[in-house]
Amino acid sequence: MRQHQIEAQAKLLSERLGVEAQAVAAVLEEYWKDQIAYVWGIWDVQDQRPTLTDEQAREVLDRLMDTHDANYGINWEIIDVNIAALFGYANIE
Repeated sequence: MRQHQIEAQAKLLSERLGVEAQAVAAVLEEYWKDQIAYVWGIWDVQDQRPTLTDEQAREVLDRLMDTHDANYGINWEIIDVNIAALFGYANIE
């Protein structure tokens, strides 16, 4: 997890839980020190299909999480395929 992602998570948790952000960040840094994660967000899905609502983009992310092949991972083509599976193909000019 990148430092800016840890800081964003720590800020949100700090505000919601009423604890010091620096303490939360320290815990998150400890958790993530031996692992990595690449984060895809609804904004990525909506970049591929701007007409999707936030909820529809979340559906795509859920499908990606449940069906992706770890041999290939998640990439723009896989996102497009899952958008098409759920919502049909886009009108591309």
